[in-house]
Amino acid sequence: KYINFELKNNEIKRAKILYERAIQSSLSMETNIDFWLMYTNFIQEHLKDATLVRAKFEQKLNDPISPLKKIDVLIGSATFEEQQSNSPRARKIYEQLDQEIAPGLVKATMARINFEKRQGNSDRVRELYYKAFNNALDKNDGLAVTFIATITQDS
Repeated sequence: KYINFELKNNEIKRAKILYERAIQSSLSMETNIDFWLMYTNFIQEHLKDATLVRAKFEQKLNDPISPLKKIDVLIGSATFEEQQSNSPRARKIYEQLDQEIAPGLVKATMARINFEKRQGNSDRVRELYYKAFNNALDKNDGLAVTFIATITQDS
């Protein structure tokens, strides 16, 4: 809350210091990835330093964090690259996430599908839906099958 106060008063340097202190004082930022992602958004929006944001993402990905938290960080990183108009790099991150880090995980698959939708790649979107649906069927994951089928109908 105090960070928001500083930002409202256009105290960018003070807000940066507060973010960094909060992150350093937390022994495990794994417990609050959302706060860490807010920090990367702050860097991007207020400091306008894409290189620093990339470095922070790389640093976080090298930290010992749980696989589920790593997925959130990777999605944040891919979203950042997309915002920087770096679609090839974003695609590479989404592919790594969907194929290597969390294959078959609906969250990872849907993040990749939504990226391809934003890129206007309707053939790729259909292919990814088909693959996700068949993977869920092969695993007898009824909930995922239902979810993917429902989302596919809405697309």
